[in-house]
Formats: sequence, C-alpha cells, structure tokens
Amino acid sequence: MTAAVPIRRPRVEAEDDCVLPFAVEPLDVRGRATITSAYEGPPGCVHGGVIAALFDELLGVANITSGVGAMTGTLTIKYRSPTPLYTPLDFAARTTEIDGRKVYTRGTIHAGERLCAEAEGIFIQVDQSRFVEHAREHGGPATAPDGGGGS
Repeated sequence: MTAAVPIRRPRVEAEDDCVLPFAVEPLDVRGRATITSAYEGPPGCVHGGVIAALFDELLGVANITSGVGAMTGTLTIKYRSPTPLYTPLDFAARTTEIDGRKVYTRGTIHAGERLCAEAEGIFIQVDQSRFVEHAREHGGPATAPDGGGGS
C-alpha cells in the first residue's frame, strides 16, 4: 500500500508542493523524496521546520499502520548533518512501543548512507469520537476515520 502526504509551504505556488510517497508495510513506513528549493532553509539545505513537519506526518503514518491513531504529544528531532536539497532522501519510521495511551515512534532521514536527522515522538491516543465532535464544532468533515459517523 502507498500513501502520499502533501506538505505545503505558505505563499508558495501549488506546483512547488512537496509530496512524500510512503511505502507502507506492516510495522514499517518508508519513503523517498527529493526536496526542492521551495523548502530551503540554510543555502542548499532543507529547512529544519520542513523536516519537523515531515517527521510529524511520517511518524503519524507509522502509528496508523500499527493500528493506533494518536496525536503528537512531543516530537524530538536530532539534526545530525545538513539535509541537502535536490538529493534523493530516504525516510523510515516505526512504532516502537505502546504503553497505555502513549505511543512511542522513531524515524530517520538519510541522504545515501549519511544520517541527516532522526526523530522520536510520543503520541497520545485519543477517543476517535472526540475527533468527530471537534470536526462538527469547527466545520470539518463529521465522519470518523473509519468512514463512519462516529455515533
């Protein structure tokens, strides 16, 4: 199964959207993408905030493939080396532990053999009916993630 997660930067035209295709396997999520200058931070490098957003999505997809939908509690990123633009980047994530409502997930970004960044997240499982209620209150789609009405 594959999924694509669009990341949009404010004030950037639609053709500059970054779409990270994920290959989803049991317990593992992997992706490969080449990020362009629309997401540049330091010269020639991906902006750290974009890396954070990609990790948040990547780790969230890993949780969903593990059967747990959860919201980000904490996200710790260690930037190990500059993440280059216009270079194929390999993304990987895995849910490592579930302890009550807490879900622990880890991920990495590599440029070839070089580790660019790694992340650890603690996610909190939330009753899905609360998402539906929140959507109804704020104008979003009022359906549960499984397509049901949440009632």
